[in-house]
Amino acid sequence: MGQTMVEKIVSRQVGRTVYVGEKIERLPITKLFFNDVITSYTDEALEWLKKDESRIVLTALKEELEQHDRVDLDGFKSMMKVVQEKTTVKGKELWMPVRCAITGMTAGPELPQVIEILGRDKMIRFLEQVLS
Repeated sequence: MGQTMVEKIVSRQVGRTVYVGEKIERLPITKLFFNDVITSYTDEALEWLKKDESRIVLTALKEELEQHDRVDLDGFKSMMKVVQEKTTVKGKELWMPVRCAITGMTAGPELPQVIEILGRDKMIRFLEQVLS
């Protein structure tokens, strides 16, 4: 039996194969998949989220997400291109605020995989949490 996407992400993070039967929801990295809010942010993530430029990026992303019914990998990449054009923010300054807002961390699983698992509605909730 193959691993689910969440199991694959968690396996990469903990350095061994894990399965749902192991209660992966108890591992710190998986909290973002099982909770409706982010319960903690790293200090580094909070520093990124305090930046004015980060708030501009996150607001633009939230507006883009709200214009779509769902989000997949290709759709997310397209949305980020629109956000980049609207904000003129590029590179790490564009991507790090998004990572911090939706994972609470500056490092972790590959962002496209996280986005596919979280989906549009949860991403919007996480962005609202940061922007409120």
